[in-house]
Amino acid sequence: MPRWLRIALTIVVVLLIAAAGAYYWYIGDGNPPGNLQPSRFDIEAVRAKADELPGGRASEVRVETVARFDFPAVASVGGDGWTMVPMAAFSYQVVLPTDTVIIDTAFPAAMGASLGARIDDDAYARMEMAMADATQIVVTHEHSDHIGGIVAYSDPVGIARALRLNPEQLASLPRYGLTWPSQLSDYAPIDYSDMLSIAPGVVLIRAPGHTPGSQMVYVKREDGSELLFIGDIGWTLRNVETGKGRPRLLSQFMLNEDRDAVFAQLAMLKALHEAAPDLVIVPGHDVAAIDALIADGAMSAQFRM
Repeated sequence: MPRWLRIALTIVVVLLIAAAGAYYWYIGDGNPPGNLQPSRFDIEAVRAKADELPGGRASEVRVETVARFDFPAVASVGGDGWTMVPMAAFSYQVVLPTDTVIIDTAFPAAMGASLGARIDDDAYARMEMAMADATQIVVTHEHSDHIGGIVAYSDPVGIARALRLNPEQLASLPRYGLTWPSQLSDYAPIDYSDMLSIAPGVVLIRAPGHTPGSQMVYVKREDGSELLFIGDIGWTLRNVETGKGRPRLLSQFMLNEDRDAVFAQLAMLKALHEAAPDLVIVPGHDVAAIDALIADGAMSAQFRM
């Protein structure tokens, strides 16, 4: 073999190894760190907190699929393939005897354009009507596909009485290209440590990591069934089942999330899912998971006034 050919082949091999290493580092690695400790979570303490406020618990949980888009599987779980997976932005309506709690408010078409989102205008209209009538409105975190319906609401003063946002959700909006309505400049967010009961059977749980203001929402229904809305700790149920997270390129360099905190939360959720399989974990954007919950009767499709 000529010397020049040996040199050329060596260079090609080195470049291929470097490219493979870079691909794995940035896109192929969805595995948790080897020294990971799961985040602390006491489900019995959450259940006790859910019983703190008197009154009837939720009889129904409804869901609106406000927007649909498609991401490659590898975006949700580092190392998965490039098959496009249906995703969606959801809003949930928790129906209690004397309260209606909205969880997440998706986003309008203008905010969803960068994702190529396909907005269901009828679903968005139903969500806005439900927001007007809601006694409480919470979001799992302050990204536009969860808080956008609040930021874009045409009459923010009309829903101010129902808003239950935490200080970090408010403070982080500029970081994510969002502007709080000037009409609500005197809005006082709710601050709490660890957990807060906001209605019978409904508990907010601090979970910073994906964003500074991230939180989970636990709902215990009147029939005893339990749901845990985890926001974007995991976009899909596969994140929870495997404990694997988003690839480094996305999580660390594009979303700027606290990658270690998210992995610790996924490890906790994986253990919780295995220990309490009847507790329904609701991921942030998993169309297949939500469709299955509707089919099983754990949720009802579409809001009703």
